[in-house]
Amino acid sequence: MTDTLPQMAAAIHITVVRSEIRSAMGPGLGEILKTVKAQGIGPSGPWFTHQFEADPTTYDLDICVPVSAWHRNRHYPVAAQIRELLPRFLKMPDPEILAASFMLSDAQEMVARQQGFDSWQALKTGLPITSRKVKSPPSKAIITAAEPQLFVADIKKSCE
Repeated sequence: MTDTLPQMAAAIHITVVRSEIRSAMGPGLGEILKTVKAQGIGPSGPWFTHQFEADPTTYDLDICVPVSAWHRNRHYPVAAQIRELLPRFLKMPDPEILAASFMLSDAQEMVARQQGFDSWQALKTGLPITSRKVKSPPSKAIITAAEPQLFVADIKKSCE
């Protein structure tokens, strides 16, 4: 296992038949690069892909680019993720979360919890996955944040 530091990345999801991957990657990469540049958050490194299923007929993957620290740049969608994953932020509104100190250890804990572990150390050593989830106490439903996602079935038509 290679030890690497956690890193925030922006992604665009595509599902495409294998024969069309060459024509889909360019427009998909162009779209994600244009978006992160417009938001002033990147790219902060080379692009990469994350493939979800090994299917002989299709690619199901995210095209990703590393981005600068969303917390530091006051990118509001990340506040909801921080609140959901880190107990010390559970009752804080977005502006307080974004104004709070956010250390490398917080980013590592977020990565570990996203993978189902209690801590960064548990993730690194492969301890059993946690059974508890960090959630706010039950109450009436209130939408506190929204995170848009774009799913494209036909990358060629979406680029016209």
